[in-house]
Amino acid sequence: MQWYTHHSGVHLGRWGTVRLRMTLWNMAVLALILGGVGAVVRYTVQADLFATVDRTLAERAHEAGRLWALGPPYSGQQTRITGRSRLLDPVVAPAEGSLVGSRPHALPPLQPRVIPRDPANGPAGVRWEEPWDRHSYVRSLAGRTVYSTVRHQAVPMRVLSMPIERRGRADYVLQLAYPLDGVLREIDELTSTLLALVPFGLLAAGLGGALLTSRALRPVREIAETAARLGVNNLSDRLPVAGRDEFSELAAAFNVMLARLEEAFDRQRRFTADASHELRTPLSIIKANTSLALEHPWSQERYRGFLAAIDAAASRQSRIVEELLFLARADAGGLARDVGPVCLAEVLEEAAEAVGGADSPGVQLNGVDPETVVMGSGSELYRLFANLLENAVRHTPPEGRVTVSASVDGAAVTVTVRDTGEGISPEHLPHLGERFYRVDAARTAGGTGLGLSICRSIVEAHGGQMAIESTVGEGTAVHVRLPLNPPHT
Repeated sequence: MQWYTHHSGVHLGRWGTVRLRMTLWNMAVLALILGGVGAVVRYTVQADLFATVDRTLAERAHEAGRLWALGPPYSGQQTRITGRSRLLDPVVAPAEGSLVGSRPHALPPLQPRVIPRDPANGPAGVRWEEPWDRHSYVRSLAGRTVYSTVRHQAVPMRVLSMPIERRGRADYVLQLAYPLDGVLREIDELTSTLLALVPFGLLAAGLGGALLTSRALRPVREIAETAARLGVNNLSDRLPVAGRDEFSELAAAFNVMLARLEEAFDRQRRFTADASHELRTPLSIIKANTSLALEHPWSQERYRGFLAAIDAAASRQSRIVEELLFLARADAGGLARDVGPVCLAEVLEEAAEAVGGADSPGVQLNGVDPETVVMGSGSELYRLFANLLENAVRHTPPEGRVTVSASVDGAAVTVTVRDTGEGISPEHLPHLGERFYRVDAARTAGGTGLGLSICRSIVEAHGGQMAIESTVGEGTAVHVRLPLNPPHT
């Protein structure tokens, strides 16, 4: 089944929720833990039961060894040796077939068999039974006590093979056999009990995991619900931040993102409104002058006045459009693409000549080293300083001064454009560089409000910094710091 999205978000399938996946992972981990614990418990119990069996066999075998000091287990035609425990009776078979020293028709808890090293040299008329485990019998003849597990008539048996030494030589091997069917039955019952407990453990883990996961993921659901409610008109909504866990950090980061989005949307609204206003003004001038020119015949001089106003409005609109396109290219990372060594003195001289006029203060270049070279785009750097000088000249009276100075500091150069104009109030300084922002709210000082924004974009594209300081009544200084051209090696 495939799910599709609609306006409210993404639909999650049955297996698509994080809560379900976390619950399943919890159950899987618990299943592994239960399986591991069950295996350890089963192994421990099994080892303990086998150790108990081996200990019992060893105790009876050592008892037999002590009694062996009274004499051999079989002598002549006797079926039993007086004073011996029946445990020591050898399981032998006379020629006529009756069992000597055995318990017919029964499987005793401990079944002994004594096998000589050479049954052919034993007492006449006695047939010794085969050992429970021949391999262990052969190894025990070398003087070692051996434990082994064999099957006899479909019954598992635990066998102890112990050498019986006389005069430093193992002449006989005592083998004690213990049936393991009861032990294995206990182990199987324990295994069944452990397996029966696993489903209940997994069910409890699933329910508990689902509850805990649901509570843990509650902040995530709140974030999702808040994000689903977000729109252009309610970006001021914020998530509650409680506690100091990872989810509270996520909520705080989400709130920071919302604040940035709200700021970006507000800035976009202001930009759209300001751009509309700036573009509407020249269009209104063009429309008004064309309407007046078409109302009735005018003198040639009056027509020239209409055309001059239309031309000025069209030029202003063209400049606004061009600056908007430049900022769009800056937003797309299209600045400082064609960079190279640029002579700073030449760029500053060209910019100063471009903004000079008869009714404006002259621009003085102070301390600009003609050998200073920066890395960047010559045309963009020219536009940067031309805009700064144009702003300085526009806000400086004819009797004032506009100076440009440059100082090298390490791997960078700082260019300062300083004027003696009216200055800027402190409350306006943080907003300088915002698009369409003007200190003159009445917009009577000319300009489009995009100049400093373009300057800041050019400086940042060249890896530099720009700072503005101003004092009302004394003037303004703009500091631009740019990296120098690295020396050739």
